[in-house]
Formats: sequence, structure tokens, C-alpha cells
Amino acid sequence: MAPGIPQTAPFGAVFFGGRAAVAFLGEIPDTGRMKRISPRRTNMKNVMRYLGLLAKLLVFLLVLGFALKNSQSVVFYSYLGYVWQAPLIVMLGLAFVLGVLTGVLALLPTLFRLRREIGKAPVPADTETATDIRPV
Repeated sequence: MAPGIPQTAPFGAVFFGGRAAVAFLGEIPDTGRMKRISPRRTNMKNVMRYLGLLAKLLVFLLVLGFALKNSQSVVFYSYLGYVWQAPLIVMLGLAFVLGVLTGVLALLPTLFRLRREIGKAPVPADTETATDIRPV
């Protein structure tokens, strides 16, 4: 093909970083810049993907087993005479979520203060710019 003339792929697949996007509406211009990934790198990505899925499945099964072992009902007595009855795992889950929210709320003032300090900090002036680079 002549340089500068885009190639087209009718109803084909165009690859972006190893993932295919299938075209359903006519032809897609091909810029000729398809990214080639070595088979070894692709295999490592697949292994890591499967290990991640296995870890998620293991955590899910552990939480499911914990929930099944703690399914008996408990009673929660609150102020003003409110009584709530629910399975123990629901109560433990709510306590966990409330603890996480309390921790995040306690962290917010520090987070905003640090972001404000970063925004006020002067940007250091570089002695070399992109145009000052000299060949070695």
C-alpha cells in the first residue's frame, strides 16, 4: 500500500492493545499501527488473569462459608426501644461497613488538607527543557 492511504477492513476486527473491536457498520480505516504482543507476554497476562479470578473465587467461597456458618438470628436493641432482628452475618456486615465509613470520614480532613498543600506548592523550575537536550 502507498504511504498515507489508509487501508480498510470490511466488517473486520481492529486490534487495540491486543483486544479486538468488531465493526458492524461498514469499513474501518486501518492506520497500520497494530500493536504486536509477543506470545509469551500474552500467556503471562492470561495466567495473571486466571490467578486473579481464582483469588476472587476463593474470597467469595470463604465469605459464603462464613455466612452459612453464622446464619442464626440475633436481636439488636437500639435506643428508644427499637429492636431489630436479623441474621448474624448481616449484623457483622453492617458493622464492617459502618467501620469503613467511619474510617473514611476520619481521613477526609487530612486528605483535603494534603491536596490543598500540594496545590499551593510551587512547581520547581527545571534547568533543562526539552529543547535544551544536547546529544551525548
